[in-house]
Amino acid sequence: VGEGADEQFCGYNGYMKYLELHRRYYKPFQKFFPKPLQRSISGLAAGVARLWPAGELYADAVHRAAQEREPFWSGAIGFWESQKAPLLPGFSRQTPSGAEELIEAGLLPPSYLEPDSYQVAASYLEPFDQAYPGRDQLTRMIHNEFRLRLPELLLMRVDKISMANSLEARIPFLDHHLVDFTMDTPMEAKIRNGVTKHLLKKAVREIIPDDIIYRKKMGFSAPMAQWLRGDFGAQAKENILGSPLLEKMGFDKSHIGTMIDGHRGGRRDTSLPVWVLHNLTAWHGHWVGS
Repeated sequence: VGEGADEQFCGYNGYMKYLELHRRYYKPFQKFFPKPLQRSISGLAAGVARLWPAGELYADAVHRAAQEREPFWSGAIGFWESQKAPLLPGFSRQTPSGAEELIEAGLLPPSYLEPDSYQVAASYLEPFDQAYPGRDQLTRMIHNEFRLRLPELLLMRVDKISMANSLEARIPFLDHHLVDFTMDTPMEAKIRNGVTKHLLKKAVREIIPDDIIYRKKMGFSAPMAQWLRGDFGAQAKENILGSPLLEKMGFDKSHIGTMIDGHRGGRRDTSLPVWVLHNLTAWHGHWVGS
């Protein structure tokens, strides 16, 4: 299977957007605006986002820059902080039973118990920056993808699907010799003239036809946005709002209902957070119950 190739060689369009954000806006904002002005702009952006919800992610990006937080936390983050805050207005940090023992045994990072998702991303990136100072932005992004999204989502999914069919998957792009090499390879070799995966594409020239190498990237995502606007979305809304988990954790049902209705009405795409909430409440209903 090909897991790891897009991460190492920059094959995702999302990576390019974050790199452009970092180069054109994030760094100049931090360099040329004094701290008090950065905080004022961040507060203004948050106020605009409350009146114009479609702008909440832009406001969150400004807040990250003003707080000297990384713009890219990993593709494994389901909610930006601006999306989480109105969902859980009554949330208070509570350490689950048995969590301290897992932390002491090194099986659970302490950052996983923090309500602020950035602490999870920072807990992996800060030691990397200390051990390997001066690495380019793409390499730092890739490191967090290796630690978060790849094992927690992509490799988990491959293993479940393959083993369910009595198959043993092999992942050649994650051979540790290749990973050592690519993590020492500068960003400029992986992206050339706006072409992603430049180094990998160059390496397989004359082995694979050019019309395959340079064809438009084809993903494997399900049409969740469309499904949630149909009958499945109506059932998902009923399941989410009827879950006892919402009361237990202090979720704002009214906000969730408005978010779902906004997506189903085509006013904005909130399919990812709705899908995450649907999975969370379904998991709770199956394993925990009332």
